[in-house]
Amino acid sequence: MAARLGRDEFTAIMDALPRPAVPIVASKIVQAMHAPFVIEQRAFVVATSVGLTFYQGDAATVQGVV
Repeated sequence: MAARLGRDEFTAIMDALPRPAVPIVASKIVQAMHAPFVIEQRAFVVATSVGLTFYQGDAATVQGVV
């Protein structure tokens, strides 16, 4: 699931993704965002950063996950 958190912050929730695959997926997201976006014949390039959090079902609050 992908969702916009606000302004320029987005989240991608990947349920049941094997832990070894996480850095590979994160790298692919960053690589995809480095490609220029063309809008009305103008190219825009954005910077991207990725933060990772793992939830294994034992935290009861958002603070416990972060």
